[in-house]
Amino acid sequence: MNRVVLSPRWTAAKVGTVALTARYPASKGYVSYQYHHDPKKKTITVTLTGGGEWIALRLLLPGSARKVVSATVGGVKTEAGIETVGSSTYAVLHVNPLKPVTVTIRYR
Repeated sequence: MNRVVLSPRWTAAKVGTVALTARYPASKGYVSYQYHHDPKKKTITVTLTGGGEWIALRLLLPGSARKVVSATVGGVKTEAGIETVGSSTYAVLHVNPLKPVTVTIRYR
């Protein structure tokens, strides 16, 4: 498990905060994250780490949100891609997970 695509859909379930770890015993790989959505501030924050080379983080935007206003990875401003699947819109970022890193997006 060197490369992971992580697509948490907690906004669809209207869940605001989650902590989760997934392991893949065959390769001793794992990914662990803490997720927080603040609808009033229109932000999603994920702190994550893992044992692989990179994580493609796909964050489901809520409801009618279609645009990422700002994105940071480890406090450094970055660009987030947008991906649409059916009626769902995702902010997409690539993250190096070898040490814990916090990703924050603000949407509208």
